[in-house]
Amino acid sequence: MVSNLYSSSPPPPSEGVLGERERAHAILLACRHLPMPLLTPPGHRARLLAEAKRTLERVGDRRTLQDCQQILLRLSGGTTIAAS
Repeated sequence: MVSNLYSSSPPPPSEGVLGERERAHAILLACRHLPMPLLTPPGHRARLLAEAKRTLERVGDRRTLQDCQQILLRLSGGTTIAAS
């Protein structure tokens, strides 16, 4: 029997986690390297980083999570940012 390549079944959970991790990494890189004018609305960079932080916590990527927390700390000037 030939397997159906165009199955409508959802991807395995591990693939979803990989996609989430990649998105969090992309957000982290954008916030680290893009100039401030490209992330113009006030607080936009902090909201993106907070989203990346939650995702990294969920997928268990501790090393990148620490990097994200360092950027959040620098962004906030050493004060904490409420991430909700």
